[in-house]
Amino acid sequence: MIKILSRSDERVVLQLETDLKMENAPIFWDEINQVLSDSTAVVLLDFTQIRFVDSSGVGVLLRIANGIKQKSGRFLIFGLNRSIATVFKLSGLLKIFEIIEESEARASFPELFGA
Repeated sequence: MIKILSRSDERVVLQLETDLKMENAPIFWDEINQVLSDSTAVVLLDFTQIRFVDSSGVGVLLRIANGIKQKSGRFLIFGLNRSIATVFKLSGLLKIFEIIEESEARASFPELFGA
């Protein structure tokens, strides 16, 4: 469900490989908790392969974001397609999630893009 693209003591970059919905949200939650450690300060989630997120998926993303923010960390998402970005905007989630453009992800994590 998730693929680790890059990992260090303080940050992890994950690629979500399937749409996030009720059927697999608990699996996603379990997998991401296995990956994150107490020292993980930055989590970047690649959404480039995702076409759909339902309310259960949003709930898991909120739990992750809140957990990371409680540790003064950053939870970043990039690669949102237009429809998901619109839903996130209309529902106020853009105020909660830190969404970055691919260009910013490239600058911050060049190892992911062959630079």
